[in-house]
Amino acid sequence: MEITPLSRQSKPDALRDRLAHLALALGPDAKLPTIAQLCSDLGVSNNTLGRALKDLEGQGIIERRNGVGLFAAKTVRENLARCVVLACNPGFFGAAHSPFWDLLVEEARARASQQNETFEMHFAHDFGPEPVAASVAQNIRDGKILGVLGVGVYDQAAAWFESQRVPFISFAGSGTVQVLLDSAAFCDLAIEKLAAKGCRKIALWLTVPSHCPINDWDTEQHEIEWLAPFRAALQKRDLPFHADLVGSEAHRLRVGELFPFSAHQQGFEIARQVFSRPRAQWPDGIVISEDMLAVGALTALRHSEIEPGRDVEVVSHANAGSNVLFAFENAIETVQFHPRDIALQMFSLLDRALGGERFQNIQFRVQPR
Repeated sequence: MEITPLSRQSKPDALRDRLAHLALALGPDAKLPTIAQLCSDLGVSNNTLGRALKDLEGQGIIERRNGVGLFAAKTVRENLARCVVLACNPGFFGAAHSPFWDLLVEEARARASQQNETFEMHFAHDFGPEPVAASVAQNIRDGKILGVLGVGVYDQAAAWFESQRVPFISFAGSGTVQVLLDSAAFCDLAIEKLAAKGCRKIALWLTVPSHCPINDWDTEQHEIEWLAPFRAALQKRDLPFHADLVGSEAHRLRVGELFPFSAHQQGFEIARQVFSRPRAQWPDGIVISEDMLAVGALTALRHSEIEPGRDVEVVSHANAGSNVLFAFENAIETVQFHPRDIALQMFSLLDRALGGERFQNIQFRVQPR
């Protein structure tokens, strides 16, 4: 585990925090680096380190074992207060929100409970000087929050969290350390399923986020995230790419405003437009990037008496444990992501950051099952 040096401006309590978090990340009874190694890695003197270690021994966080070395105490988890904040974009929890977010919250809560952590969930907005309630912001500044997991937290809010002395791990939003769904693996599996069914004219339908201001949403990056792997998956199987079959409601973007349509509404409209064309222009297979987009699209198809599985083959993103596609499960194929995998990846990165590991603009991709 890489341990980054403290800045010259750090106070003594910053050193104690770093050592405590290192012991916590390694776990009870784990051996720590030698005193010489810690002095070198952290950029502190032997005397400064000794004072910090003495304080932590008194708190039951670190143990010295004569002739053996430094160890995380057996009671490190009981004696070191751990409070993790899950900061969520409130737009994810509207009337038409995906059950995925509820599943992710429950997975995060379960993991925190297993690790003897206090777990708090707060909404985070992208306006004003602070993205969370004043009391939460003060706790973060005071070092009472172990780390922040951001869900759908975008530019301004993410920058505020990262400006504080607290690890910040992002999912479905902005940040230096991001957890993402592996869109390339998803596209490859989806195209594999459709190709096996004989499809050769395959559409890709994408959602536009409706929970963040449009100026925070990078259209070009979104296309790179999906179009490049989609085209690669087609090319891998000698299938043609049809630009006119890439569907989204991006043309409705209004810079500086929230996108006015939910994923459900977007899917309904995309399907209605595509299947109002002459039958010769219809796709024979569709890849849908989001489950709520799929619900809207499949609803529109059935309203038009176009039956998935009979008139067109469909592969959709799905969330393990969610029943949002229940009404269509016998008519379509799915590629599933598990909220537990995302929660575990976020907490794993949090533990590594608390142990002193430094990340710079890194994306970690969760694989579909």
